[in-house]
Amino acid sequence: MMAGHNPRLLRFLASVASGSQWTEVAAACPQRFAEGTIRAAQTQHLAHVLAPSVGGSYADPAATAHRGGLDDIARLQASADALLAAVLAEDRAGFAVEVLAARGVSNATLMLSDDHKATASRLFSLASAVSEASPDADGATRIKDPRQKVYSVKQLLANHNTIIDQSTGLRVPTLAAVEIDCAREEIAGASGQSSDATHVDGLRTLSRLASSRVEQALNYGYPSFDDALFS
Repeated sequence: MMAGHNPRLLRFLASVASGSQWTEVAAACPQRFAEGTIRAAQTQHLAHVLAPSVGGSYADPAATAHRGGLDDIARLQASADALLAAVLAEDRAGFAVEVLAARGVSNATLMLSDDHKATASRLFSLASAVSEASPDADGATRIKDPRQKVYSVKQLLANHNTIIDQSTGLRVPTLAAVEIDCAREEIAGASGQSSDATHVDGLRTLSRLASSRVEQALNYGYPSFDDALFS
């Protein structure tokens, strides 16, 4: 069936194209990093939802920013601070998912926990490479690893199925809250970074990573409307 006679197919194709375009907005305009990253996640999520109904499948570019994609990058042109913010976010999320998996929460798996932790490890290696390439005035290059490995579990144990989202006040699935909080930390760390052309590739990678976490949150039941995502 031709796309012109299939409104659902047109929406699917538009969503696929729009996701990549919003990622480029995030990469090229640091002041719009949050907007571009979240919009990319929204459109990619819509593409996933629509794909089965148009007889296809959709593998979004954000997936390449996970452990496998990062392993292929020797050096990421981004600030060490932005990378370290993502390191902490991924490590914290990995611990939280592990706790939820132990409680038998749906979709919370050790594989997902390991993905977060491995991503944190790879990001720290990339941050270390950035630091070594740009020593401070005293010639120091060592950076402090922000990973705490163990975090407070009080709220997770008391609210392992649903929890109040601190940014919106909405009650959401706890796993979805873990993923959206991870994304928010990464977005906050990267927003407003240098608009230097050399940082575009790095910001693109960080945007895809954060976008993939937003999309996971949507898949796990986080609200997809703007007031929730842009809070």
